[in-house]
Amino acid sequence: MKTFLHATFFFLFTFLLSVNAFSANEQFRSIASGNWNSNSTWQMSTNNGSTWIAATRTPNDSSNVITVRSPNTVTVTVNVNADRLVVDGGATVSISNGITLTILDSSGTDLNVSSNAVISGTGTVRTQGADVTLSLSSNSTFNVALNINSGKCSTINTGYSPIFKGLMIIDQGATMQNDGQPVRFEENVTNNGTLGNGAFLIACALFTNNGSVTSNSLNTDTAAHTIAGTGSFSYLTILSGSVVSFASNLKFNGTSIVINTGGTIANSTTMKTEGNTSLTIYSGVNFNGTLNVISGTTATINTGYSPIFKGLVIIDQGATMQNDGQPVRLEGNVTNNGNIGNGSFYIACPLFTNNGSVTSSSLNTDTAAHTIAGTGSFSYLTILPGSVVSFAANLKFNGTYITINTGGTIANATTMKTEGNTSLTIYSGETSMEH
Repeated sequence: MKTFLHATFFFLFTFLLSVNAFSANEQFRSIASGNWNSNSTWQMSTNNGSTWIAATRTPNDSSNVITVRSPNTVTVTVNVNADRLVVDGGATVSISNGITLTILDSSGTDLNVSSNAVISGTGTVRTQGADVTLSLSSNSTFNVALNINSGKCSTINTGYSPIFKGLMIIDQGATMQNDGQPVRFEENVTNNGTLGNGAFLIACALFTNNGSVTSNSLNTDTAAHTIAGTGSFSYLTILSGSVVSFASNLKFNGTSIVINTGGTIANSTTMKTEGNTSLTIYSGVNFNGTLNVISGTTATINTGYSPIFKGLVIIDQGATMQNDGQPVRLEGNVTNNGNIGNGSFYIACPLFTNNGSVTSSSLNTDTAAHTIAGTGSFSYLTILPGSVVSFAANLKFNGTYITINTGGTIANATTMKTEGNTSLTIYSGETSMEH
């Protein structure tokens, strides 16, 4: 009896080992269109593809390579895990509504979508694992939601820009990065984790970042976009043809922002900046919205061209705006409660209100009518030819160097009030001034 029990135990142990080894090494390939969880959809091989037999079970993450072949459509109707999944050109994986296909980390490429292959549906592809890799070849279609759930998901270099046509969701603690050509997001993105190394193109209507974008190449495509969220950005480039709006909860803190020729900041939006944020604004940019410098220092960078702000400029108490390049042209009304610092600025707006300080050594009025108001201080003010300047009743110049160039005008009905050691340099020409 004892010998019989030992023999039985040995047989069961050997059988279990063989089953585990068998299931871990078997490959699967589709033989017909059908549901993923139907044996009749698949063939299987236990000898690395030398021979194929009718499947006695369906593939999952314990399997070896899983291939969906052309012209088959395999429909995922129940939640399933997989890795080393290959979708051949002409083949389709369709994920049903409410269903999740989870791609796990394994050796090699975990999801390979070949040229002219399709992943589609109203369900979700989810990635989990330390380094899940996706390969999307040219003319492949990824038209399903992608959820980067944990760990890192990397798109690898195929010489082609991966295009995601479904929703993109990066969960807290998860990272997406790109090791190849720029990734193109054509459907809305919600990042609660990290959008990391590599180039990414916002081609969707709404990009929400509640995590961090550490990529040094995040660009907006030629369309209208709204950028939202409470997260951080390292870099943002607004390309030609882009019309960008910012949600009220978005603040750029320490971000390098580049707006290329033909890029537009929408009329009805506000760009809020904090920390040491830089703005590189090229010629032909339409900065129609409001710039609100909330804290820290926002600096415009030298491009060889004068940045033009057509919307309101608001500088909050304790914040600084400075210019490191050609003169900044302020065409929308300005309210400065902080500091306008280094660099050259042109007042080209109807109303310039300074309740803070203007320490710039080059603040000039442009050829138009302007009112200067506020209770703040000015280091320098130059009134250029063609300017007609009025002063609000609350304005007093204290220790200011004021220059009125030939052709500059102080309006008849206004009063210039001076205090302290203020200097007036008045050049020849018809200048009307009432003290």
